[in-house]
Amino acid sequence: MTVLFFSYKYTNQRIMVYTIVGSAKADEPEREKAMADVRVSCITKPHPQSPHEHITHLGNPQAGWKWTREDVIRSIDAGTNTFFVIDPHNGKRSDVGIVRPAGRGPYVRTHADGDWNDNLLSLNQCTL
Repeated sequence: MTVLFFSYKYTNQRIMVYTIVGSAKADEPEREKAMADVRVSCITKPHPQSPHEHITHLGNPQAGWKWTREDVIRSIDAGTNTFFVIDPHNGKRSDVGIVRPAGRGPYVRTHADGDWNDNLLSLNQCTL
């Protein structure tokens, strides 16, 4: 197994863009520990039926975790974790990134094949 390492930068819209900067074999544990790749399978919104409501928590009940949006953003910024979702319809992976609009707080959104998408909003509500 090969582990990929990412760096990120902000575009002029303050959107985070990830770039693969290296890789390591799984038998190199000191580099593998640098960043965990974490699957998100559920979200929490204050009003679950609202398509425009902000996400307050992300989680994965099967893995036993649920974090606040702010904790996920801090973890991505610190480079300790990457987060992703798997589209249930086509099985494709979308990475979770941070959007930093001018005059507003940062929020999380998924990114795949060069495009921002709403795969997080299609996830079920967390039950944790």
